[in-house]
Amino acid sequence: MTRLLSGDSLTLDLAPEDPADLLARLRAVGVEMNASAEQLIADAWVRVDAPIRVTVVERTLAELGLPDGGTLPELRRAVEAAGLRECPPTVAPLLRMATLDQANAPDSVLRHGRAPDGSAHVLSPSLGDEPGVHRGLYLRVVDHVPRLRGFTCDDLHVFGPEDRWILAL
Repeated sequence: MTRLLSGDSLTLDLAPEDPADLLARLRAVGVEMNASAEQLIADAWVRVDAPIRVTVVERTLAELGLPDGGTLPELRRAVEAAGLRECPPTVAPLLRMATLDQANAPDSVLRHGRAPDGSAHVLSPSLGDEPGVHRGLYLRVVDHVPRLRGFTCDDLHVFGPEDRWILAL
């Protein structure tokens, strides 16, 4: 599967921003969002209180030592064991704008129960552990349109070994 990041890592400068301004910037560069992503941004879930610099890397679950895939709790443990960490939620929309050249997904199909082809999920703190609660955001390009989408799952959902995740150094 094609990687989102063209190099080994990417550094992003995060700064406080009004949610409406962030949504407007995303729309201005042609990013399409589902209702979940728009709600997460509008509710200021993706906000930082002070400017920070974050360097992110991209890894599959297999690269993190989960050759059969894993659940979010297993992924979080593997990330910690690898010396990596969750990203602040603001990383997802800023990364979307920084990677508008992401490769086009091989198809536009959303498959229930597994990550969409060509997607890269951003590992951030979850809003909760209950099923149906927003767990984060992922990036994907479909029909040459960059997308930012929110996703939900429970702690029993198994992500595949080749599913790609964006993590903070």
